Amino acid sequence: NILRATISSSRNSEQGMLSSEGGDLLPYRKREQHLQNEDFVLSGLKSTLPRRILFYALSLLTGGLLFLLFRMFPWWRSIVKYSSSTLDDCDKILVKRREEGTNMYAIARVMVDHQYNLRYFDYMCRRYKYNDETGEFTRVEFNMKKSFRSIYQEFSPQGRGYDRSTAEEAFALHGSNSLSVPVPNYLQLFIDEVLHPFYAFQVFTCCIWYWDEYWIYATCIVIISVISAIIGVRQARENRLKLHRMTHHQSQVTVIRDGSSIVLPSELVAPGDLIEIEANQQLPCDIVLLQGSCVINEASLTGESIPVLKSPLPNDEDDIFDSEMHSKHVLFNGTSVMQVKAVGEQKVIGVAFGTGFATLKGELIRSILFPKPTKFAFYRDSFKFVLVLAGIAFCGFIYTVILFVHFGAPVTVILKRALDLFTISIPPALPVAMTIGVSYAVDRLQKEDIYCIAPSRVNVAGRVTTMCFDKTGTLTEDGLSVLGVHPGGRAGFAEDLVTYIDNAVVPPAVIYPMAACHSLALLHGELLGDPLDIQMFRASEWILSDDPSTHGVTVSSKFNKESFSLLKYFEFSSLLQRMSVIARHNQTGDIYVFCKGAPETIKTFCLGGTVPRDFDDVLTSYTHQGKRVIALSSKNLGRMSVSDAMKITRQ
Repeated sequence: NILRATISSSRNSEQGMLSSEGGDLLPYRKREQHLQNEDFVLSGLKSTLPRRILFYALSLLTGGLLFLLFRMFPWWRSIVKYSSSTLDDCDKILVKRREEGTNMYAIARVMVDHQYNLRYFDYMCRRYKYNDETGEFTRVEFNMKKSFRSIYQEFSPQGRGYDRSTAEEAFALHGSNSLSVPVPNYLQLFIDEVLHPFYAFQVFTCCIWYWDEYWIYATCIVIISVISAIIGVRQARENRLKLHRMTHHQSQVTVIRDGSSIVLPSELVAPGDLIEIEANQQLPCDIVLLQGSCVINEASLTGESIPVLKSPLPNDEDDIFDSEMHSKHVLFNGTSVMQVKAVGEQKVIGVAFGTGFATLKGELIRSILFPKPTKFAFYRDSFKFVLVLAGIAFCGFIYTVILFVHFGAPVTVILKRALDLFTISIPPALPVAMTIGVSYAVDRLQKEDIYCIAPSRVNVAGRVTTMCFDKTGTLTEDGLSVLGVHPGGRAGFAEDLVTYIDNAVVPPAVIYPMAACHSLALLHGELLGDPLDIQMFRASEWILSDDPSTHGVTVSSKFNKESFSLLKYFEFSSLLQRMSVIARHNQTGDIYVFCKGAPETIKTFCLGGTVPRDFDDVLTSYTHQGKRVIALSSKNLGRMSVSDAMKITRQ
């Protein structure tokens, strides 16, 4: 029986499970876990009284030397201060991550919420929850990897939203919806500054000099060191405070819970909450738009000065939601709502799927707070230089001790002269000089409104010689213009490019898509949308206006009574390389589908007999001239009801 149980346990442990006497599967009690997606290794630790006594005793007996080493190397501290434990019973977690070929260690505290049976720890502004079934920690994420239909079924805009208990449980799991950057107090920053090994060596050096009655120079070094430490602490705290003020935002949000609209502080919003979007509102989290449309100013997040039109997520498609791929339907945290467009009496509603540091803005702040370590040759060579000097000093120390003992010198003289070699070989003013130089550089940057929360990176920045920016208006010319249109038919393209777009001359197959195939909107009487769409629409010389009957937009010709009501948009996708619009001709009642995009892509959707014979030759000619070429196509679906037209899917 024992052999059988051992074999069974061995097999099940490979899957992370063990069998109980009753045959039920129990989690395998692991002491270590590798997080694949994070490239972390987690080890369980437990604090015990004997270990703590040993830790503080060693720190005191070595005059604080081991305390400094334990502080610098968390892995050493974990060996002395904590005992190894299983992940299901630990109260600390040793996190090992690999960055640029170097192992980085940190110790995180495991928190327990008995009300919701949660065990978790926070590391680098992310939360990791213990899973009782697998016996492992997993990152806490709100699952939105679902089809569009599933999202609408689970988070219907007409639904009741979370009830109180569900909202409280979601809040307990995901934490507060805030981007509050922690600001250490002056004492904590000062301790972190002076406990650096360089400062510890300076204390040792000054003690030797005071003992040797070399008090004038020692006092000067102490004063300079204290002043430089104070300056560094002040600058670090000021920069942290500025970052805190820039990122921290608190507002009131209208949330649907238990079927009612209630106003809550933004910190209490939980992933899965249905949120009512209002004009002139700064968004408190990442939201998927489910009902209505919005005009969003994303300048604070992306730097783009052009407002963006956001449309609701299609409710009749089976595509899997991806916030990056489907950003046209996502309202990002920190952006501002300039305008909302509701359909009838309905409100503009979205569902929150990212809160706190789990948002796009939160990831940006995390990259600032926890930059990847850089291998800068200056620091590597500095440590090599110090180690070489320390080796020389150690050799001199041994030689001096042997020589002075041979001549019978007193013990105090031997110690003074031998230890003094270290203070001579390793310049104690080196870290002070480096700190003062960095502090001066940070102060100069502050005058230009450039904030630095990692002063050690200043020396790295000083080695930068070339910077490239891939933004319109920097590397490229600011603005677009329409050169002309080149109409084509079965027989081929026209001989010449039409540079003056005359509605009486250019065929409707060209004018209609130019005027109607876009996702433009009006904001205070100004066209709003993609610059390419704006220029093409202006070149058509049609007029855009709001359509109260469909709560959308209408485009109408200046030259005749023709007009289209734009019914449904299929936004441009870089993956598909096209966009489409379903529109109704208001005079004939016919339903049209207009499509534009990359010429190679549009060609594949057209009937073979309708593609000009010289299509490839003309396209190659324009692309070789460096022109941006857009292909236009259309199809008349005949008469049908608006409701039937709205059921048409992209595929």
